[in-house]
Amino acid sequence: MATFRADVKKELAEGTTTSKPSTGAKKLYHVQIGAYSVKKNADKQLAKAKKAGFKDAFVKYE
Repeated sequence: MATFRADVKKELAEGTTTSKPSTGAKKLYHVQIGAYSVKKNADKQLAKAKKAGFKDAFVKYE
């Protein structure tokens, strides 16, 4: 997790940008840190992500 945070910090510091698609559609980039068959395990990972400073982390059920 520490390596991931360091990589994100580096990318943000470099000011990387992306160009918008010519159709004007908004691109979304998803980051997933796990997939669990037991909700309790997903909740534990969510707690770790939030403790690490990821404020917009959530559990999604499909």
